[in-house]
Amino acid sequence: MQESVRKLRYKPVLGPDLKPICLVKNVIIDPATGKFLGFTTVAPIEKIVISGEILLWQKKAVVLGQEFELSNIDNLPRIAVIMHQKIRIIGARVTTVSGQFLGKVTDFYIDTQAKMLSALVVKKMFLKIIPHGEKIIHYQSIVEINKNGIIVKDAFMKIPIIRDKFPTKISKFAT
Repeated sequence: MQESVRKLRYKPVLGPDLKPICLVKNVIIDPATGKFLGFTTVAPIEKIVISGEILLWQKKAVVLGQEFELSNIDNLPRIAVIMHQKIRIIGARVTTVSGQFLGKVTDFYIDTQAKMLSALVVKKMFLKIIPHGEKIIHYQSIVEINKNGIIVKDAFMKIPIIRDKFPTKISKFAT
């Protein structure tokens, strides 16, 4: 299943008893591998939920398994290193290897089964307020994610944009 990070933010996190525990704040992606490591929570004290503790991804909530633990960042050294790098994906500039500016990341998707970054949603802005030229870039086209932005292959792979907002016209000749 593909999960939009924009839709994931502030989604309720439920325990195995389906009672709310907290809300999702930020997704943690390893910039070197694209692996989804977990997410931070909204709470009086920010905690981390690692990806292995997620039992189910539901439309309106994330459900944790029986032995989940809300961890402190200090107990997760790899995640601590990544978070201290302060590399952000949403808002990152996306350029090709040859330097062509494609736009900024407005959303990205994670594959909840593979626990990987799966695609970037990139848009250019007109007058810094009007988005246009949306591109969905497949993760295999990503060369590097760093503090300065995201670099993709010159011949990046675009994923067709499928909109479920528009009603499908059913032919009166359909059987």
